Amino acid sequence: MRNGTNHRRSAESRGSTIVEFGLMLVVLLPLMFGVIDLSRVFHDSIAVWNAAQAGAEYGVYDLMHARNAQAISAAASADASDVAQVVVSSSLSCKCSTVAAACTALCSGGAPPAVQVNVVASKTFTSLFRYPGLPPSINLRASAVMRVQ
Repeated sequence: MRNGTNHRRSAESRGSTIVEFGLMLVVLLPLMFGVIDLSRVFHDSIAVWNAAQAGAEYGVYDLMHARNAQAISAAASADASDVAQVVVSSSLSCKCSTVAAACTALCSGGAPPAVQVNVVASKTFTSLFRYPGLPPSINLRASAVMRVQ
């Protein structure tokens, strides 16, 4: 008799274990998918920031590189090659001490203006799943400003 009651208890405990696992799965699966999407958005935001930095670093080499917007965009896109659809734009700005100036004119002391490369990288991140209360896509944007050597 004792042997039969042990068998019945183990069958009951197996059934309750399956029910408990099913209940925990309902909680853990959405949590796991949320963690996956959160890690994806962090990865993409870091890649967009690195792309802006890489484009600016390419542009500050000299004035010839700074004026080549297509090559700056290519350098930034190459840095973010593992992330799709990164949009890069670049521009030049010039300053005489703290005042904006034309890049073709000299400053008041006769010195050339300080030339800066401005690079903006952006990407629209779309989550794998829709979450209540959160938008389905997020715009990631990073900018880098560096002075041309």
